[in-house]
Amino acid sequence: MFTFEKGGKYQMVREKYEFSAETKVGSGEKLFDYVAECVEDFCNKNNIKSHENVLLPMGFTFSFPMIQEGLNKGILVKWTKGFNATNVVGKDVVQLLIEAFNRRKLHKTLAPVAVLNDTTGTLMSCAWEEPDTRIGLIVGTGCNACYTERIENVKNTDAPIDQSKPFMIINCESGNFGADGVLDDILTEFDKTLDSASSHKREQIYEKLIAGRYLGEIMRLVIVKLINKKLLFNGEGSEKILKPWQFKTEFITSIQNDPEGTYENIKEIMSKIDIKTYKEQDLIDVRYISELIVTRSASLISAGVATLLNKIDISPVTVGVDGTVYRQIPQYKNIMQNKIRCLVKPHINFKLKLSEDGSGRGAAFVAAVLETQQKKTT
Repeated sequence: MFTFEKGGKYQMVREKYEFSAETKVGSGEKLFDYVAECVEDFCNKNNIKSHENVLLPMGFTFSFPMIQEGLNKGILVKWTKGFNATNVVGKDVVQLLIEAFNRRKLHKTLAPVAVLNDTTGTLMSCAWEEPDTRIGLIVGTGCNACYTERIENVKNTDAPIDQSKPFMIINCESGNFGADGVLDDILTEFDKTLDSASSHKREQIYEKLIAGRYLGEIMRLVIVKLINKKLLFNGEGSEKILKPWQFKTEFITSIQNDPEGTYENIKEIMSKIDIKTYKEQDLIDVRYISELIVTRSASLISAGVATLLNKIDISPVTVGVDGTVYRQIPQYKNIMQNKIRCLVKPHINFKLKLSEDGSGRGAAFVAAVLETQQKKTT
């Protein structure tokens, strides 16, 4: 919840809610009912109510591919990142949210006025403080980017275009890059194994090389192969390390946070995955594997950012970034800065800015702007 004050200041109250595995793949109605339940819980905890029957405007961040037919209408194209709820693809997600709100009487308090992709929310959030922000980037559970395109260059859309505006935000859905096979030459055997076992085969290839949902599993597959070749842990594995998705990406973050030459975090992870026998060289090797996976992820996302920077060709320019991978892996930002610098035109001065309050702040800004505009016209 954002409360805006004079002078560009605001107050924020937020709370994090988790989706269970069952909710992600159950019915669409149950998924949106759970969202409404979380919103209701938040409203009750913070005593959020409408005042004199005036509904509070709400921005809705929806981090999946959709066809945006209006500020408050988005048609889901497909699920990604492990979600596969039924009876949602092809439908307006805002309407589904409103229906869930109605079932809990939340329509008497809140009015969803805008739906945004999380990249757009990140761009808008950073632009509040850095007006030269032109790119929004997510490197978290999934990955995606958006950027501002000159309006005269926007051709491939059925949406109405306001020619009086200089720019339009384009959601790239870059996570799906490679679905046509153009990345096949750089895929390793581990990438191919992960993709073949995923719920969305031959989709989101770029994302599967980069994002937090997949990095831990890629590392697990590498470790298992080295165990089978007796190159790690004297060839002795465990039930946990052999089970898919049991090596979490947060383990990689923890490994990377070990000071050079120390292995306390790695030892703790060995305990979590029931690896009992290891030498110091095993710990060195595990750290090295994690470094390779992180470096590849950061390098590939940097190539995408550099492509957008070269396309818009504006300097100076800010790239707004959010996501747990970028936030929590210590050297990720430095790798990105170095790789992007190698790939962008020499005259482009860019800055990577962490979106401190997440894409939700951008959605709140859009909702507030729409509310202000509506008041001016009534």
